[in-house]
Amino acid sequence: MASGLLIDYLGHGNAADRPATPDLYAGAIGLWWSDDTDELSVWNGVAWNAVSGGGGGSVSSVNGQTGAVVLDQSDIAAPVRTETSSYTAALSDCVIQMNVGSANNFTVPPNSSVAFPVGSFLEVWQQGSGQTTVVAGSGVTILYDADDALKLKGQNSGCSLRKVATNTWRLIGKMEAV
Repeated sequence: MASGLLIDYLGHGNAADRPATPDLYAGAIGLWWSDDTDELSVWNGVAWNAVSGGGGGSVSSVNGQTGAVVLDQSDIAAPVRTETSSYTAALSDCVIQMNVGSANNFTVPPNSSVAFPVGSFLEVWQQGSGQTTVVAGSGVTILYDADDALKLKGQNSGCSLRKVATNTWRLIGKMEAV
C-alpha cells in the first residue's frame, strides 16, 4: 500500500552536501541519493532516514523489494521517544510516549522556539498511569473538538497533532474534559 505522500524534493551529490532540512510542501517527502556512499535517504518531515543502496549509482531494493519501488509509511519510520516527566516537543520528535506515574504535561512549543514545518505531525501516547495534558505553549493555538479537551483519556490512550499554520495545531484523539 502506498503512503499517499508526494515527492517534492529529489537531489543527489555527496552525503555531506545533502541539505539539513529541505523546504518541502506540507505532506510531501524528499529523496536524496548520496553518490559517494550509494545510499538513498528519505526526508520524513523531521529527519533523514537511510534506505538500502545498491551500488553503482542505483537503488536495487527497498525493504527487500526490487524493480519499481513505491515507498510506504514503513519506509519513513517515525522514531519513538519515551519521556518520564513533563516534556516540551523538540524538532526531532514524531512519536512521544509519556511514561509518567503522576499527572504530567506535553507542551507544544511556539514556532519561535521550535520551528516545525507546517504539515508536521506529532503523536502523543500516555503509557504511564499519570494523566497527560496537552498544553499550548505561549502564542500556540490547539484546535480540537468542542466535546473533548486537552487531557488524554487514560493509560494507553493517545492523540495526534498536525501543524496547520505557523502557531496552530489540530488535535484529534482519545481525550476528556480538563
